[in-house]
Amino acid sequence: MANSVEERLESALRTIENNTGTTGYLSKDMKENSQQAAGNIADGSKKTDDELQAADRKAWLYIGKLRKNTTTESLTRYLERNGIQGEITCEELNTLGDTKAFKVSFPLHQLKETEQPDFWPMGIRVRRFRFRKTYRDEGVDLE
Repeated sequence: MANSVEERLESALRTIENNTGTTGYLSKDMKENSQQAAGNIADGSKKTDDELQAADRKAWLYIGKLRKNTTTESLTRYLERNGIQGEITCEELNTLGDTKAFKVSFPLHQLKETEQPDFWPMGIRVRRFRFRKTYRDEGVDLE
């Protein structure tokens, strides 16, 4: 019995490894399977409506190991100069030490461009931004 559980775990890990890109984003097939498992009922296919529209998909990246004098404006200008178009958001993160880090978002269809090694200057760390889970129902009631 333990052997079959171990085999299933290894199979699941291989599936995840085969379906995850360099930035940690899931492939379309893997994402569809996870959405079905999460209980999604349907994806809309009706033409757009003036009142209700889907949001544009965004890529979220962590950009770290930047000099202390780096600003959100300078990072945004760098992305624009290097071909990233559309809505770009950039937020400075709290860091320790002499470096800065930022959370950056831009249209998802431009993610491949930023994955090229020659897109970023040497020494800068770039990875998928990991959103922290928040637990609103946990904590202490002070009343």
